[in-house]
Amino acid sequence: MMSADQSLVTLVRIGKLKISDMKLIKIHGLQRTATNYVQMMLDKNFQDVLVGSNACGSKHGQVFLANPNMNEEELFAKDHIPNRANKFIAARKEGNLYFAITMKHPYSWVVSFAKYRSKPINKRNVTFWINKKYNHLNSHFVDVLEKNPLNTVMLRYEDIVRDYRGMLKKIQKKFEFTPRGKFTDIVNEIRPKRNLSGKKFDKDFYKQHHYMKKLNPNILKLIRKDVSKRVIEFCGYQL
Repeated sequence: MMSADQSLVTLVRIGKLKISDMKLIKIHGLQRTATNYVQMMLDKNFQDVLVGSNACGSKHGQVFLANPNMNEEELFAKDHIPNRANKFIAARKEGNLYFAITMKHPYSWVVSFAKYRSKPINKRNVTFWINKKYNHLNSHFVDVLEKNPLNTVMLRYEDIVRDYRGMLKKIQKKFEFTPRGKFTDIVNEIRPKRNLSGKKFDKDFYKQHHYMKKLNPNILKLIRKDVSKRVIEFCGYQL
Protein backbone atom coordinates (compact mmCIF):
# COMPACT_ATOMS: atom_id res chain seq x y z
CA MET A 1 0.00 0.00 0.00
CA MET A 2 1.27 3.43 -0.92
CA SER A 3 1.79 5.94 1.85
CA ALA A 4 -0.09 9.23 1.93
CA ASP A 5 3.20 10.94 1.03
CA GLN A 6 3.61 8.77 -2.09
CA SER A 7 0.02 9.19 -3.21
CA LEU A 8 0.24 13.00 -3.19
CA VAL A 9 2.50 14.62 -5.78
CA THR A 10 1.65 18.30 -5.54
CA LEU A 11 4.53 20.75 -5.02
CA VAL A 12 2.43 23.40 -3.29
CA ARG A 13 4.09 24.36 -0.02
CA ILE A 14 2.50 25.03 3.36
CA GLY A 15 5.05 26.56 5.66
CA LYS A 16 8.35 24.65 5.37
CA LEU A 17 6.75 21.41 4.19
CA LYS A 18 5.18 20.42 0.89
CA ILE A 19 1.66 19.06 0.93
CA SER A 20 3.29 15.89 -0.42
CA ASP A 21 5.23 15.66 2.88
CA MET A 22 2.16 16.01 5.06
CA LYS A 23 0.19 13.27 6.78
CA LEU A 24 -3.54 13.66 6.31
CA ILE A 25 -6.10 13.33 9.09
CA LYS A 26 -9.85 13.88 9.06
CA ILE A 27 -11.84 14.92 12.12
CA HIS A 28 -15.30 13.46 12.75
CA GLY A 29 -17.81 13.83 15.56
CA LEU A 30 -21.19 15.17 16.56
CA GLN A 31 -21.66 18.90 16.98
CA ARG A 32 -20.42 20.06 20.39
CA THR A 33 -17.83 17.29 20.77
CA ALA A 34 -14.70 19.46 20.27
CA THR A 35 -14.17 18.80 16.56
CA ASN A 36 -13.06 22.41 15.96
CA TYR A 37 -10.82 22.34 19.03
CA VAL A 38 -9.12 19.10 17.95
CA GLN A 39 -8.55 20.43 14.45
CA MET A 40 -7.03 23.68 15.72
CA MET A 41 -4.89 21.84 18.28
CA LEU A 42 -3.46 19.54 15.61
CA ASP A 43 -2.72 22.51 13.35
CA LYS A 44 -1.09 24.31 16.25
CA ASN A 45 1.02 21.47 17.65
CA PHE A 46 2.12 19.26 14.73
CA GLN A 47 4.24 20.36 11.80
CA ASP A 48 3.68 17.51 9.35
CA VAL A 49 -0.11 17.20 9.57
CA LEU A 50 -2.76 18.48 7.19
CA VAL A 51 -6.11 18.45 8.98
CA GLY A 52 -9.38 18.18 7.12
CA SER A 53 -12.75 19.18 8.46
CA ASN A 54 -15.19 18.91 5.56
CA ALA A 55 -12.96 17.39 2.87
CA CYS A 56 -14.35 13.97 1.90
CA GLY A 57 -17.67 14.66 3.56
CA SER A 58 -18.94 16.63 6.53
CA LYS A 59 -17.07 16.24 9.81
CA HIS A 60 -20.49 15.84 11.42
CA GLY A 61 -21.44 13.04 9.02
CA GLN A 62 -20.47 9.46 8.30
CA VAL A 63 -16.87 8.41 7.76
CA PHE A 64 -16.03 7.27 4.24
CA LEU A 65 -12.89 5.14 4.18
CA ALA A 66 -11.25 3.40 1.21
CA ASN A 67 -14.18 3.10 -1.20
CA PRO A 68 -13.01 3.89 -4.75
CA ASN A 69 -16.58 3.51 -6.05
CA MET A 70 -17.91 6.39 -3.97
CA ASN A 71 -19.03 9.28 -6.16
CA GLU A 72 -16.53 12.07 -5.52
CA GLU A 73 -19.20 14.73 -5.98
CA GLU A 74 -20.96 13.28 -2.94
CA LEU A 75 -17.82 13.77 -0.87
CA PHE A 76 -16.92 17.31 -1.85
CA ALA A 77 -17.74 20.04 0.60
CA LYS A 78 -16.53 23.63 0.72
CA ASP A 79 -12.95 23.71 1.97
CA HIS A 80 -11.02 26.88 2.83
CA ILE A 81 -7.68 25.61 1.46
CA PRO A 82 -7.65 25.28 -2.36
CA ASN A 83 -7.24 21.73 -3.72
CA ARG A 84 -7.13 20.19 -0.23
CA ALA A 85 -10.28 18.14 -0.83
CA ASN A 86 -8.56 16.60 -3.88
CA LYS A 87 -5.66 15.45 -1.70
CA PHE A 88 -7.97 13.90 0.87
CA ILE A 89 -9.96 12.09 -1.80
CA ALA A 90 -6.71 10.71 -3.27
CA ALA A 91 -5.58 9.50 0.15
CA ARG A 92 -9.01 8.04 0.88
CA LYS A 93 -8.91 5.98 -2.32
CA GLU A 94 -5.51 4.58 -1.33
CA GLY A 95 -6.63 3.90 2.24
CA ASN A 96 -4.00 6.31 3.58
CA LEU A 97 -6.23 8.74 5.43
CA TYR A 98 -6.23 8.92 9.24
CA PHE A 99 -9.35 9.66 11.27
CA ALA A 100 -9.81 11.19 14.73
CA ILE A 101 -13.32 10.61 16.04
CA THR A 102 -14.58 12.63 18.99
CA MET A 103 -17.13 11.26 21.46
CA LYS A 104 -18.93 12.85 24.41
CA HIS A 105 -20.96 11.64 27.39
CA PRO A 106 -24.69 11.88 26.59
CA TYR A 107 -25.45 13.97 29.69
CA SER A 108 -23.01 16.75 28.89
CA TRP A 109 -23.72 16.49 25.17
CA VAL A 110 -27.44 17.11 25.65
CA VAL A 111 -26.74 20.22 27.74
CA SER A 112 -24.21 21.57 25.27
CA PHE A 113 -26.31 20.76 22.20
CA ALA A 114 -29.40 22.40 23.71
CA LYS A 115 -27.42 25.59 24.31
CA TYR A 116 -25.94 25.45 20.81
CA ARG A 117 -29.40 25.11 19.23
CA SER A 118 -31.04 27.52 21.71
CA LYS A 119 -33.62 24.85 22.52
CA PRO A 120 -35.13 23.79 25.84
CA ILE A 121 -34.11 20.52 27.46
CA ASN A 122 -37.46 18.74 27.42
CA LYS A 123 -38.75 15.25 26.72
CA ARG A 124 -39.54 15.87 23.07
CA ASN A 125 -36.20 17.43 22.18
CA VAL A 126 -34.06 15.00 24.17
CA THR A 127 -35.86 11.96 22.72
CA PHE A 128 -35.16 13.21 19.21
CA TRP A 129 -31.57 14.27 19.89
CA ILE A 130 -30.58 11.00 21.53
CA ASN A 131 -32.28 8.64 19.08
CA LYS A 132 -31.83 10.48 15.78
CA LYS A 133 -28.48 12.15 16.38
CA TYR A 134 -26.46 10.73 19.28
CA ASN A 135 -27.27 7.04 18.80
CA HIS A 136 -27.40 7.12 15.01
CA LEU A 137 -24.07 8.77 14.29
CA ASN A 138 -22.11 7.47 17.27
CA SER A 139 -23.13 3.87 16.46
CA HIS A 140 -21.65 4.43 13.02
CA PHE A 141 -18.48 5.84 14.59
CA VAL A 142 -18.15 2.77 16.81
CA ASP A 143 -18.41 0.56 13.72
CA VAL A 144 -15.65 2.54 12.02
CA LEU A 145 -13.39 2.42 15.08
CA GLU A 146 -13.87 -1.32 15.53
CA LYS A 147 -13.31 -2.21 11.88
CA ASN A 148 -10.39 0.18 11.21
CA PRO A 149 -8.14 0.18 14.30
CA LEU A 150 -4.94 1.07 12.45
CA ASN A 151 -5.95 4.42 10.98
CA THR A 152 -8.56 5.64 13.49
CA VAL A 153 -8.38 7.00 17.02
CA MET A 154 -11.18 7.78 19.46
CA LEU A 155 -10.93 10.99 21.49
CA ARG A 156 -13.33 11.32 24.41
CA TYR A 157 -14.37 14.87 25.17
CA GLU A 158 -13.82 14.29 28.88
CA ASP A 159 -10.21 13.22 28.31
CA ILE A 160 -9.59 16.17 26.02
CA VAL A 161 -10.82 18.64 28.64
CA ARG A 162 -8.93 16.97 31.47
CA ASP A 163 -5.57 16.50 29.72
CA TYR A 164 -4.93 18.10 26.34
CA ARG A 165 -1.30 16.96 26.39
CA GLY A 166 -2.43 13.39 26.88
CA MET A 167 -4.73 13.74 23.87
CA LEU A 168 -1.91 15.04 21.69
CA LYS A 169 0.50 12.36 22.89
CA LYS A 170 -2.09 9.69 22.10
CA ILE A 171 -2.43 10.98 18.53
CA GLN A 172 1.33 11.41 18.15
CA LYS A 173 2.02 7.85 19.27
CA LYS A 174 -0.73 6.34 17.11
CA PHE A 175 0.10 8.11 13.84
CA GLU A 176 3.76 9.15 14.39
CA PHE A 177 3.10 12.85 13.86
CA THR A 178 5.97 15.32 14.39
CA PRO A 179 5.44 17.99 17.09
CA ARG A 180 6.36 21.60 16.44
CA GLY A 181 7.81 21.76 19.95
CA LYS A 182 6.31 21.79 23.40
CA PHE A 183 2.57 21.13 23.33
CA THR A 184 0.45 24.23 23.98
CA ASP A 185 -3.26 24.67 24.58
CA ILE A 186 -5.99 26.94 23.20
CA VAL A 187 -7.59 28.51 26.26
CA ASN A 188 -10.32 30.71 24.76
CA GLU A 189 -13.73 29.55 23.62
CA ILE A 190 -13.90 28.48 19.98
CA ARG A 191 -16.86 29.63 17.92
CA PRO A 192 -18.44 27.35 15.27
CA LYS A 193 -16.38 28.88 12.44
CA ARG A 194 -13.14 28.21 14.38
CA ASN A 195 -12.84 31.82 15.49
CA LEU A 196 -11.60 32.44 19.01
CA SER A 197 -13.76 34.48 21.35
CA GLY A 198 -12.37 36.83 23.98
CA LYS A 199 -13.74 34.58 26.71
CA LYS A 200 -11.76 31.81 28.38
CA PHE A 201 -13.29 28.36 28.01
CA ASP A 202 -14.63 27.07 31.32
CA LYS A 203 -13.21 23.54 31.54
CA ASP A 204 -14.47 23.16 35.11
CA PHE A 205 -18.04 23.16 33.81
CA TYR A 206 -17.26 19.71 32.42
CA LYS A 207 -14.48 18.55 34.74
CA GLN A 208 -16.61 19.24 37.83
CA HIS A 209 -19.84 18.02 36.15
CA HIS A 210 -21.63 21.34 36.65
CA TYR A 211 -23.76 20.54 33.60
CA MET A 212 -25.67 18.02 35.71
CA LYS A 213 -27.53 20.94 37.31
CA LYS A 214 -29.23 21.48 33.94
CA LEU A 215 -30.74 17.97 33.87
CA ASN A 216 -33.71 17.03 36.01
CA PRO A 217 -34.33 13.41 37.18
CA ASN A 218 -36.90 12.72 34.45
CA ILE A 219 -34.53 13.82 31.69
CA LEU A 220 -31.72 11.71 33.16
CA LYS A 221 -34.05 8.71 33.25
CA LEU A 222 -35.05 9.33 29.64
CA ILE A 223 -31.44 9.53 28.47
CA ARG A 224 -30.55 6.32 30.31
CA LYS A 225 -33.52 4.55 28.71
CA ASP A 226 -32.93 5.69 25.12
CA VAL A 227 -29.17 5.96 24.73
CA SER A 228 -27.32 3.23 22.86
CA LYS A 229 -25.81 0.82 25.39
CA ARG A 230 -23.25 -0.26 22.81
CA VAL A 231 -21.95 3.29 22.40
CA ILE A 232 -21.83 3.82 26.17
CA GLU A 233 -19.94 0.58 26.78
CA PHE A 234 -17.51 1.18 23.90
CA CYS A 235 -16.65 4.64 25.24
CA GLY A 236 -16.41 3.40 28.82
CA TYR A 237 -19.04 5.79 30.13
CA GLN A 238 -21.10 5.40 33.29
CA LEU A 239 -24.74 6.46 33.52
